Amino acid sequence: MIPFLASAFCYLAFALFESFALALDRLSPIKTRGLLEEHPERARILSGQIRRGDTETIHAAIWLADLRGFTQLSDTMLGPELIALLNSYFDCLVTSIHNHDGEVLNFMGDGLLAVFGQRAGIEIGCRQALRTVRAIDLALDHINAKLEAELGRPLQVGMGLDAGPLLLGRIGYGEAVDFTVIGNAVNVASRLEALSKEKGLQVMLAREVARQAGWEPAAEFTMQVAVRGVAEPVEVIGIARGRDLPASILAYTDDEEERPMAWTMGRWGGA
Repeated sequence: MIPFLASAFCYLAFALFESFALALDRLSPIKTRGLLEEHPERARILSGQIRRGDTETIHAAIWLADLRGFTQLSDTMLGPELIALLNSYFDCLVTSIHNHDGEVLNFMGDGLLAVFGQRAGIEIGCRQALRTVRAIDLALDHINAKLEAELGRPLQVGMGLDAGPLLLGRIGYGEAVDFTVIGNAVNVASRLEALSKEKGLQVMLAREVARQAGWEPAAEFTMQVAVRGVAEPVEVIGIARGRDLPASILAYTDDEEERPMAWTMGRWGGA
């Protein structure tokens, strides 16, 4: 009996490892797509111009997302199935981020951190981040049409956004050095993502994001919330679904280059 169990365990471990390797293989082209051409900061890092400890202050929008109910999914799904699910989920998010000129910074389990406007400026970056929110909400419809019957419930994502000064640099030790940002806006975005779950909303964003994007939301969307780590209450905007964002934010302004329809639609069909 023991040799059988040992063999079964080895088989499952190998299958999980193989599935994880395939997942990394699928994610790698997405995560590294056009880094040298589209993201000069990374090109400078890869060429050795930015080393560990070097920093640069940027003003941009920070965007953080988390898959709802991931713990329950991980308890009920086999390893290969869970990896395949995460692949579809990250494909959806990263495609939408790249389609709107965002930069993926970190994958954190079932979460993802991205920045917008590091080159175009914070105002454009906030509009890009909000367009991404809507695109992801719509793109999830396509994933859920395929997976909901299997999962028994739709995939849901929570998103938190803030904007402001960020410290950009390489952080880590030895070979485990990564390109990331730190700052108060990152902390607030993380707290707002968590609060969106408590409030039953898909999106919560700091008022600063709306201000920079040129959006004056109606009073019913705004609220004051206590954010852990922030002394004063933060004025935030809660949105039930990304598709509920107003058309005025989604329209391209004179200082932006409008993407062709084929580009903004992406592979998932989201606007």
